[in-house]
Amino acid sequence: MKITICSLLLLAGTAFADNKLQLARVGQAEPAPNIVLSYDKCDPRTDRIPQVRLKLDKRLVQVVHECGMSDQRTQLAFEAKNPDDGVQVYSSAIIAYAIPTLHDVRPSFLAVAEQSTFGKLKGGRHALLHRIDTAQRGVDVDGTRAAPDSRIDSRVDVCTFDTDGTPMCGYVVVECPEMGCKPPELIKGALWIHTKDGRKRYVIE
Repeated sequence: MKITICSLLLLAGTAFADNKLQLARVGQAEPAPNIVLSYDKCDPRTDRIPQVRLKLDKRLVQVVHECGMSDQRTQLAFEAKNPDDGVQVYSSAIIAYAIPTLHDVRPSFLAVAEQSTFGKLKGGRHALLHRIDTAQRGVDVDGTRAAPDSRIDSRVDVCTFDTDGTPMCGYVVVECPEMGCKPPELIKGALWIHTKDGRKRYVIE
């Protein structure tokens, strides 16, 4: 019985061992991107495709997609503390890559799902959780799931505002469980994610 108890304690400690997630300050403010609704009319130098508009601590956050590039990312455009200064842009996961055709270049999407939620960090700061589930490049995707026996990764971005109003973000990437990716959670200021190897806890610094 003593051996069994010790083994269970060891396993429990291993399953919930702390990992660390470091947040870093997002770059300087820049002009807000021009929002267009069609990839056919999107200039990769200045334009972005809109996804969703959110509010974090009463400041606008736009989730947008790049266009026309070899690797196209999701970006989070945070309204600067002074709105006249524009936005501070944080680049997230690659969600598509460009495939040349006989006539033009079309995006081949890797993203299986994209979702934003909110939570609280230690000290009561509000945080944005942005999750992107992506299939491995080259895997056929029907819009909701990947082909059998393929791998799905989940990237979770955690963003908040520093005391001076500067956005700070960090991320982790995990392989999803075989039964599918699950939403992340903020519990007592730490990030919890379901992975192929079990549930993992990330201490946010």
